[in-house]
Amino acid sequence: MNLYCKLPFGQLHKGNRIIIETAEKMGRSPGSLAMKLSNFASLDPVQQARGIRGLSGATKQDRAMWTEFQSNITALGAQSEQLLHDLFTNDDEKEIDSLSRKTIRLIAPTGPTETQATVKIRRGQQFFRQSILNAYGIRCCITGITIPRLLVASHIKPRSAFPDHRLDLFFATKGCSDLLPNLKTA
Repeated sequence: MNLYCKLPFGQLHKGNRIIIETAEKMGRSPGSLAMKLSNFASLDPVQQARGIRGLSGATKQDRAMWTEFQSNITALGAQSEQLLHDLFTNDDEKEIDSLSRKTIRLIAPTGPTETQATVKIRRGQQFFRQSILNAYGIRCCITGITIPRLLVASHIKPRSAFPDHRLDLFFATKGCSDLLPNLKTA
């Protein structure tokens, strides 16, 4: 589900390096993982709005997984990000980045190796950021900037007012489908 939220529909194929690398880590074939992701597309209301049907082989288990993930995306989005992280590394100082859409990258910290801080962290923000940037084609919907490190994923509806929907891409973008380039093209 994590990869499904981060990859555009046209990239859900067995030749995609991200799918190849992830499938290898999971002990699956790239083709089987690509098909599973394409099955999810058949359940996705955003893809349906674009006229995309996905594969017709979605099972009851796929439907149950889709429903559970979407109904509890705040917890499961963060959990899926941790599971993807742990699939590629045990180093908690590194984060997984798939925005290059060419490969999974491990991002290592730069600068001083120690710092002190007391901060409130938002769990699942990497998942939310990558999902939002994917939905907007990795570009700012206002300026058109396409440099990922300059883009900030922000909530259109106040995050504090909707604690149950903080990682919900569909809720976060509801009412702004005219800004989503992926929804305009079929």
